[in-house]
Amino acid sequence: MRAESPHFVVYSADGEREAREYALMLEDFDGVLRRFHGKQDAPAARKLPVYLVRDNDQLQKVAPGSGRIAGLYSASLQEIFIVAIKGIGDHSVLDLTVGDNVVLHEYVHHFIMQYFPDGHPSWLAEGLPEYYSTIDLKPKRVFVGGPNNLRAFSLRQRAWLSMDKVLGSRRTQIDEQSMSVFYGQAWLLTHYVWSNAERRQKLGAYLDRYRDGENAMTAWTAVYGDDAKGLEVKLKSYMNTRLMGVEMTRDGPPSPPVTVAAMPVGADDLLLDVLLLKRQLINDKEKQLARVRTVAARRPAERYSRLALARAETQLGDRAAGEALLEKLLAEKPDDLEALQLAAFSRINSADRRPADAPALMTEAAGYLGRANKLDPDNYLTLYGYARTQRGEGKPTENTLNVLARAVELAPQQPNIRMLAATTFMAAGSFDEARFFLEPAANNPHGGGLAAAAQKLLDQIDAKEAAQARPASKPS
Repeated sequence: MRAESPHFVVYSADGEREAREYALMLEDFDGVLRRFHGKQDAPAARKLPVYLVRDNDQLQKVAPGSGRIAGLYSASLQEIFIVAIKGIGDHSVLDLTVGDNVVLHEYVHHFIMQYFPDGHPSWLAEGLPEYYSTIDLKPKRVFVGGPNNLRAFSLRQRAWLSMDKVLGSRRTQIDEQSMSVFYGQAWLLTHYVWSNAERRQKLGAYLDRYRDGENAMTAWTAVYGDDAKGLEVKLKSYMNTRLMGVEMTRDGPPSPPVTVAAMPVGADDLLLDVLLLKRQLINDKEKQLARVRTVAARRPAERYSRLALARAETQLGDRAAGEALLEKLLAEKPDDLEALQLAAFSRINSADRRPADAPALMTEAAGYLGRANKLDPDNYLTLYGYARTQRGEGKPTENTLNVLARAVELAPQQPNIRMLAATTFMAAGSFDEARFFLEPAANNPHGGGLAAAAQKLLDQIDAKEAAQARPASKPS
C-alpha cells in the first residue's frame, strides 16, 4: 500500500491502516519540528518516501551487509528515502518503537538540511536528532527532551573531549574511538541549549558568528560567556540534575489528508530490489540482475515490472535491451517521468564510458530531460542530469549555474548534487557560493567518502583565499 500525505509517502505491505497511521504519525512529528523551528508555513520541496519492512531480512535486501540495524536513511542520487523495520506498536495512539525512533532521528537530519541549508555545526547537527529521538507523542500532549540513556551512559563511562573540539570539529574530524562520547556531548549540549528559552534565544547569534567564520569557541564565549573548561563544568553539573524537557498541550494530533492506494502486484516482489538499484550499492551484480529478470518475467505485461527490469538492464546488464524497453514504455505512456529519467541517465552513464560518443549521447540525454522538465520543472534529478549534459570545455554558463543552484535547493540532502554544484561554481570562480554548497556536505553524517572529498575542496578554497590574503612580496 502507498499512503500519501502532505509531506510523506509511506509504503507498507501490511495494509491500509498501517500505511495511513504511520503517515499521520510522521505528519504529527513534522508539525512539532516546524513549530519548534518556526517553519509552520514553509513548503515541502518534495515528499519524503518512507518504506516500512517487516524484519531485518527484508532490510538487508536494501542494505546488504549492514548488520542488525532498525533502519537507515539513504540520500542516494536517484531517490532520497528512509527504510525501517515497522513498529509493532499501535500508531493510532502514537506508541513509538525502536524502528520508529530511527525514522524520527533520520527525519530530523533530513528536515534540518532541508530548511537550514547554510549548515549547522556538527555538534548541533547530531545533537538535535538525539534530542528529538526521545519524543513522547500523545493525543493531548507532546513532550520533547526526555533523557537519552544511551548517550548519558557514554558520558559517564568515557573521558570527555575538550569542549573547544566538540564545538569546532566537523564530524569527519572525530576519530571512531571518540565518536560515542562526541555524540553524547553533542546531545547534552543541545539539551542544555534547547530546553532553556533564554539559551535557545541566543543560539541564533552564536550561529551567525559561526557561519561568518569566527572560531567556534570564541563565538561561544562571546555569546554565552563560557570558556571551554567553564562550559564543561556547567554541562557536567547539568547532567547530574533532572533534565527538563519541553511539554506542549493540545486538543489533539493533526489530521491532514492521507490518500491510500494499492501498489501494482509486482511491487510485492520487486520494490526492495528497485530501492537497492537506486542506492547503487550492489555486491553481486550478476545475481541481482538475474533475480530481477526472473521476477519481472512472471508479469511480462505489467508496467511496474517492466520498468524495474529496464532499470536493472541499463544499470547492470544489457544497456541496449534496457533502452529499447524504455522506448516501448514511453511509446505507451510518453509522460512517464521515471522512464524519461532512466533513458537520460543511461545515455549519461554511457557517455562517461565512451568519450568519443559523449557529445551525441549527452544531446540525446538532454532531449529526454527536457521532456521530463516539462512534466515536473522542480524535480531535482532532472535538473542535476541536465547540468551533467552541459558540462564541457570552458567556463560554466549562467544557466548551468542557476540549474545546479536550484537542484541543491530542492534536494540539499544529496551530496553528489552539492559536489557537482561546488566544483562547477569553483570553475566559474565563485568560491563563496562553492563553500556554501560544500559545508553541509562535509558535515553530512551519511556523506562517507563524499564528505571527505567535500572537506578536501574546502581545504583548497581555504588555501586559495589564504594565498590571496597574503601581501605580495616586494621585488628585490
